[in-house]
This record gives sequence, C-alpha cells and structure tokens, in this order.
Amino acid sequence: LKLQFLYFIAEDAYTSIYMSPKPLRPEWFGYIVLFAGVMLHLCLGSVYCWGNLTTYVTSYLREKTPDLEYSDTLWVYIVGPSSQAIMVFLGGYLQLHLGTRLTAFLGSAMCVSGVFLSSAVVSHGNVAMVFSYGVIFGLGMGTAYTCPIAAAITYLPKYKGMINGIVVMGFGLGAFVMNFIITGYANPHNCKPQCPGSDFTYPKFHCPGWPDTHYNASSDIDCDNKYFPSDSSIAQSVPNLLRLLAIIYACVMLPASLLIVGRCQPLLCFPSWGSSKEDDLEDDDSEEDIKEDLAEGKQAKFESTHDVPTRDVVKTRLGWLLWIGFLLTGTGGSFVVAQYKTYGQKYSWSSDNIEARISSIMSVGNAIGRLVHGTLADKFGFVGVLGVSAALAATFQLTLALTGHHEYMFGTWCFIIAFLYGGNFALYPTGTLQVFGKKYFPPNYGFFFSGFGIGGVIIGVLNKSLVNSIGFSGMTIIIGGITAMGVVNTYFVSRILTKTNYSIIQNDVQDA
Repeated sequence: LKLQFLYFIAEDAYTSIYMSPKPLRPEWFGYIVLFAGVMLHLCLGSVYCWGNLTTYVTSYLREKTPDLEYSDTLWVYIVGPSSQAIMVFLGGYLQLHLGTRLTAFLGSAMCVSGVFLSSAVVSHGNVAMVFSYGVIFGLGMGTAYTCPIAAAITYLPKYKGMINGIVVMGFGLGAFVMNFIITGYANPHNCKPQCPGSDFTYPKFHCPGWPDTHYNASSDIDCDNKYFPSDSSIAQSVPNLLRLLAIIYACVMLPASLLIVGRCQPLLCFPSWGSSKEDDLEDDDSEEDIKEDLAEGKQAKFESTHDVPTRDVVKTRLGWLLWIGFLLTGTGGSFVVAQYKTYGQKYSWSSDNIEARISSIMSVGNAIGRLVHGTLADKFGFVGVLGVSAALAATFQLTLALTGHHEYMFGTWCFIIAFLYGGNFALYPTGTLQVFGKKYFPPNYGFFFSGFGIGGVIIGVLNKSLVNSIGFSGMTIIIGGITAMGVVNTYFVSRILTKTNYSIIQNDVQDA
C-alpha cells in the first residue's frame, strides 16, 4: 500500500510536467480525500467559535476602548463569512486553473496567516481584528471551502449529497473541538463575566489571576452585556490564545490540503487543461434517469451534459431564486450562532463552562444537520428538504427568546437551530450540483454563497441599529421572519423544478 501510494505521487509529478491529465488514482483514494476534507473543514469551522471567543476578545479590547460592546465586535464574525462568500466564488475559478490541491493549500495558508496576524494586532483595536481575523481568515475560508467537495465527487459521483454532508460536517464540528481548547486556555477556573463598572465583592468566589480590585459579579445582578475585567488574566490571555489557534491550524490544515486532489488532477493543473477527462468520467444520471426523477416529483438534475457556467446561471430565474434563498434561510442561524452567549450569560444559570458546552452542543447539531440534510437530499431532492427545514428553523428562531430562563430548554433550542442552520450548507451545494452540473460547481456555488454573505452584513447592520431598542427578543422575531420568507422562496423554486416546468427551466438555461 505504501509503495502504491508513492507511485501515485511520482506519477502525479510526472504528469504535471509532461502530459495532460488522466485518471491517476483508484476510487478508494476518495475516502482519503474525504478524511482530509473533514480535517480541513474542522479548522475552517472554528469560525463558529466566535460566539464563545467574543467574550474574551471584547473584554481584552475594552482595555483601550472601554465603551466597546459585543455589537461592535460582532463585525469580526460578520466580515468573515462575507469575505468567505467573495472567495468561494473567486476560489472556484482558481480551482479550474490551479486544481483543488494548490487552491486548498493557498486557502489554508491564508487562514493560518490571518489568525497569527490577529494575535499581533489585537492590541491595536477592533478594526485590526476585523481585518485580520475577519477579512484574511474569511478569504482563506472561501478559497479552500469547496476544494474537498469538488475533489471527492470525482471519486464518488453517485453520492453528492452524502459527500457534501460528510465534508461540511467537519465545518460544523470545528467549534465543538476548538471551544474546549479556547475556554480551557483562557478561562480554566470558569470565572463569570461581570457587569461593567460593578464594584461589588463576593468572597465566596474569587477568580485566580484577577487583580484584587476585581471579583466576580453576583449572578443576580442583571445587565445586557457582561465582560471580564480587561486587566484580568482571562482577557490578557487573548494574544497567546490566538497564536495557539494559528499553530493548531497550521499543523492540521496544511498537511490535509496536500491530500485534496481530484481523481484526474495532476500536481498542477494549467488553464489549457480546463476540460479534462475528469469532467468526462461516468456520471450517475442519464437523461432517462432525469425524466424518471421528474415523474416522481423530484427536482430536475443537469449533469455532465448540462453543465452550466456561472455567466449563464446568473441569467436564470432559478439562479437568483437560489441566491435569495441562501440569504433568507441562512441569516437567522448565523445570528444565533454568533449571539447566543451574549444573551444567555445574563441569566443566573449561566457560567463560562455552561456556555462553552452549549456552543459545543450547537457545533454537534450543526455537524449532524449537514450530514442528515445532505443524505435526505440524495433521497428526496433538495427542495422539499429545504422547505421543511426552513419552516422548522423559522419556528424555533421565533420562540428562542422564550427559553432563556431555562438552561436545558435554551440549550435544546440552540441545538435544533444549529442543526437546521447547518443543513443549508449541505442542501445548497447539493442543489447546485444536481441542477447546474459539477464542472462549474465551485464558481456556481460561490455565487449562491455570496447571498449568504450579504445576508450576514444585513443582519449585522440591523443588530447594531436595533438591538439596544428591541433587545435580543426583538431580533429573534426579525430573523425568524426573514427565515419564514425563505420558506416562501423555496415554494417558487419548487415550482420551477417540477415535471410541468421542466421544459421551462431547460429553455431558461439554454437561452442564457
């Protein structure tokens, strides 16, 4: 097995220099690509740790900007997925020219650089964090995001939804793993944040490492935002914590990216090889299969003979409906993932360990949701699954604020919302592949993902403008309403992807 593996590497290098691509690896190598993709996404998914990490980072930044609030540092999280959305689109074109391996390596290097740079510039304020941890890390995420999916599908083309689910499951699990590292390093004594300006002392609970003038605030003192003293050991651990994360990312992402290579891809893939045998591999759906699916009420699937480039996708009604859909159905879950801790820590049951556990539970829900939704999409079609998922998500988002007084109910709601939120990232890639083909999947999915990125900016502006007047409860009503609009949008998508409208969508794509 070792000799065969070395042979693949040697032939890979030879082909990249002397000849055009050909199938270089057997089907079983796809499982290695899947594993590498999960490990890569495990680190990319640590972006969901922001709901936990923001308490420490915001507390540290308040040393120079005492009036800084969570709504200000939320922009670090918002800018990350927005930058990711830009590069998912542009990174798709990089894959067509550089191949998945080099593109994944480039994205991984950008992520590592962004987090390491943030450890050096975090002392300069929130804007520096937005640029380093938000923009640079986000651009890296977008560059590497679709590489494992695009590569793995060349080995196992019959299981698009499952492959999407498995790979992005790693993204969902990222926070589960990293939250324990973050909380264990920054707050090993499970100290509670306190209301700013409080001078109360409570001898029953004194956190080690805090200056003598600071003690933990009583749990019955209520305020909208609680922080750690900026001169405490907890807040001061932030630069070293970010450096630790950068080292972990480098050790995991860079080696994993070297294994993310398509079945026909050589070490380097030049533009002149754009349409290689990899695009001509036997696919799983013939024209007759498509018609049978339509007769059963499933969505139309445009496979190898119906690969639609992005320049044509943006001219279709369906393309823009999916773009709008990603904006509507993904925004609400993103808000909850980023803000759950800010809301939960105001209640007496809250502690840093409890909030970290809730974050990890949400991460597991996010991961399971991606796998389950992707598998269901293979069986029932992505549109129906998306409609049901969005309807449930709207219901739980609208009622989330009612659960805050009960720890287990709040945690359950957060888990379900994360489960349904994660489904978006399995359903939209699967839909992109099934409807518009796999040849232009990376840039096509990048276009749809940009809708999600813009949705994040919109919810950030709304949160900054309205949260002080309507509170978290009011914001949950807004995000629930936005998600409910996504259900309506899904209905229009389903109308296009039915048997009666098959000729319409086909002509729509061909006319584009």
